[in-house]
Amino acid sequence: MINDIRFAFRMLIKTPGFSMVAFLAIALGLGVNTSIFGIINTLLMRPLPVGHSDQLVQVYTHDPHLDSRAPTSFLNFVDYAKDNTVFTGTAAYTFAPMGMTRGNETLNVLGQLVSGNYFDLLEVRPVVGRGFLPDEDTSPNGHPVAVLNHKFWRKLGADPAIIGSTITLNGKAFTVVGVAPATFTGVDVGVAPDMWVPMAMHGWVRPGGEEWFESRRALMLSIIGRLKPGITISQAEAQLKTVARHLEETYPDVNKERSVTLVSAEKAKSQGLVPNNENATQNISLLLLVAAGAILLIACANVANLLLARATTREREMAVRLALGAGRARIVRQLLTESVILALIGGLGGIVLAYWFGDILLSLLPATPFPIVLNPQPDVRVLGVALLLAVLSGVIFGLAPALHTGRSDLTQTLRERASAAGGGAGSRWSLRNLLVIAQIGVSLFLLIGSALFMKAFRSAQAIDPGFRTDKLAILTIDPALAGYDKVRAAQVARTIIERIRQNPQVQSADLGNWLPLGFGGESRTVIPEGSDETAQASRLMANINVTTPGYFDTMRVGLIRGRKFDEHDGTKNAARVAIINDAMAKKFWPGEDAIGHHFRFFKRDTFEVVGITHDIKAVS
Repeated sequence: MINDIRFAFRMLIKTPGFSMVAFLAIALGLGVNTSIFGIINTLLMRPLPVGHSDQLVQVYTHDPHLDSRAPTSFLNFVDYAKDNTVFTGTAAYTFAPMGMTRGNETLNVLGQLVSGNYFDLLEVRPVVGRGFLPDEDTSPNGHPVAVLNHKFWRKLGADPAIIGSTITLNGKAFTVVGVAPATFTGVDVGVAPDMWVPMAMHGWVRPGGEEWFESRRALMLSIIGRLKPGITISQAEAQLKTVARHLEETYPDVNKERSVTLVSAEKAKSQGLVPNNENATQNISLLLLVAAGAILLIACANVANLLLARATTREREMAVRLALGAGRARIVRQLLTESVILALIGGLGGIVLAYWFGDILLSLLPATPFPIVLNPQPDVRVLGVALLLAVLSGVIFGLAPALHTGRSDLTQTLRERASAAGGGAGSRWSLRNLLVIAQIGVSLFLLIGSALFMKAFRSAQAIDPGFRTDKLAILTIDPALAGYDKVRAAQVARTIIERIRQNPQVQSADLGNWLPLGFGGESRTVIPEGSDETAQASRLMANINVTTPGYFDTMRVGLIRGRKFDEHDGTKNAARVAIINDAMAKKFWPGEDAIGHHFRFFKRDTFEVVGITHDIKAVS
């Protein structure tokens, strides 16, 4: 075998042109596959960086009136944590954008509000300092402490002495008590908070958001539990469904028809990347693997054809070997050794390319309000798969040429080639032609898939979203992240908008509390006038957007009938009015004119409908 390897290297050095072309084909094919597998490994296969992740489950609210698994309210979480006997512990968390002030500059950072037992439950030990103590999540706004993400800590200078120092978040002073391990970014793959703060600090972290923690209908918390030894997910779900039925009986007005669903944390870790589509990540990963596999097959066919062409120049060598007593198996082994060596060298090049391709693929992701954080760099698992693919590829593209060249009757082979050179019909189904046909077939498959993708992409672009998409600039303003109260924050926002409007390059500028086709937004239960608030059939969820009067003109959202908002509608003592879209008008008041009708949010004030707009695409 050693002699075969040495001879394989000599042959590769002897034909540098062939070796370089084959190397590039293999490196590109394996590089693409390694990059794709690196991303899939990050999303689906790499274990959560927590202790005994197989014991962790995500607890979702199940509501038949919602399209997907939903978070849980704070008050229901408290009851689930208190009344279950299947978990050793239950923790909750929710994302919270914050403003961190350093000197005269306020930076937008992404934090997480977590229950005090969060790090203990996940068995995550900070590399510097400590996690949260139990009493730091008991007193509202009583313990302003924070644990930093390792990457964010490095961004701040990676000073171990930061423990005990003060950082300013939303205008309030927080004490840094720990730094998380470099591998830990939470239990949601793709989104990495910059820091964690206790749930009890939500009054400082989410100014004006007290109502969300006081309402059982406010679905905002993700819940994670650790199963007790011997307890299965189905057993835990059965007990929590019992608790949910009790909560429905105790609070029928807010928990009507709501139950729970449990999913393994390992299975649920990447579902948050594509909201409202639980299997999207797996489906996209499968498509990427198929495409990458097709590219690798094309590369193998290319190299196989190169080896077949090269084999014609080595027939005399093979004939001499056979004449000297070498068996067919010996010839095949030598040629397979050469192809595997070539594939391994190409595989090493592919691994190097994978580090570059991974960053390129991530750069192609669309912009999101929260940056997607993935680490596609190959780990031991990816490197192992890459080397296995290299060996497998070497066998695939080397086996057919090896068997073809190793045939014992080379005299007959030469006669067949002479006949083929003279135009014989038997050459139509030669091995090289079959490989070319395979290449064309796989390439056609990729071209058809790409064409269908482009068609779908163009169709998506051609959809009228209901608002303007050209010459539209987006500016995010949230003065609350700089520590302003609600009244002062509104004044600052209005001042900023007025200054923007004074810019001669700006035609108009207005405010909305969320952007259509973006993440986030707010949904509320809408109940039309005259309906029974306790009847579940009367409750429908609707996306709401609080805007300034000129919002519809700036966004070019067409009005069907009625009127738009005016400056008087925003004053303190003005009547509560709303503009709805055509879909809501037809849903609530079919066959009637919705103008003048009233509706209310669940247990909230009543609004009068004063305008109806064309439908717009609210969520992506």
